[in-house]
Amino acid sequence: MSLYKRGHYDSYDPRSALPEFEGIFERPMYAPTPLNPYALEKDGEPYVTHAQAVIMDLFTRNLDELRVRPPDAVINLLLMSVNSALVQRFEENGNKFIPPDCDEVTAELFVKACLGRASADELIDLLARHPGSIQSIELAKQTHPFKWGVTSAMDIEIDTMMTRNDFTRHTNVYTQDVGHYVMTADDIRQPSAAITVRKADVGMKQISSSERIVVVQRDSFVVDLTHDDTAGVAPEFKKWMTKINGPKRFSGHKEVYEKDGMAEFIDEQLMTPHELRSPALYPGVRSYYAHYAAALETTHHTE
Repeated sequence: MSLYKRGHYDSYDPRSALPEFEGIFERPMYAPTPLNPYALEKDGEPYVTHAQAVIMDLFTRNLDELRVRPPDAVINLLLMSVNSALVQRFEENGNKFIPPDCDEVTAELFVKACLGRASADELIDLLARHPGSIQSIELAKQTHPFKWGVTSAMDIEIDTMMTRNDFTRHTNVYTQDVGHYVMTADDIRQPSAAITVRKADVGMKQISSSERIVVVQRDSFVVDLTHDDTAGVAPEFKKWMTKINGPKRFSGHKEVYEKDGMAEFIDEQLMTPHELRSPALYPGVRSYYAHYAAALETTHHTE
């Protein structure tokens, strides 16, 4: 199989932007999205075309392997979540640059990142060299709809990368700055399922007296609000959604979830062994990204 190379495409559908997967792209399952990926090609075809087929096949296979089929609202929203997370990253990565007069090492790192061949250590190095230009960079991503417990290799790789690069690691929810967000629901007034995103800072490294690099773990989920396990939080969640959004559907941007019930439910599930987690919570995508932050900025980045 050939490696990636840069192509020249005058048109593409960004909704087809879906990365990763070993064998198809000759990278680890959790490889990050290349920088400026729209011109990338594999065997003469756009990178995004190959990737879309792989992700859709994965989604279908994982769904078929479930012993109990989730409600249609859950399935539809999880597919939306998987797609939107990946499209968002392509958009974030589609406008990265470095100064034209940068040193040779930086230039080589940037080319590797654009070809999808840079390691997490190299991506951190690239960000540290030009934080003002790069701002943020994805380090790893694994799409795992419906399935828990398949991101272990990625989690270990990021954790050991932070150790190698002298990050202060935040290893549990008590030391992390955690934020929960709501992306959309199947019905704003009477939601039966919703897409949520959890972001947690898992490491920090000071690069100057006033600047730091923060590593964030991002998880997307769909919550089944009709399940018995969410009976205690569903009314609170529905009331909050109605108050915040009224009749307006807010797909396309996120709302900070300011209530405790749903956030506590999700955090508790993540601290529960995989095989014991509630069937009311379905995972979609886990990714790690690093971003540059000035001393007075908040930890969470806008990604």
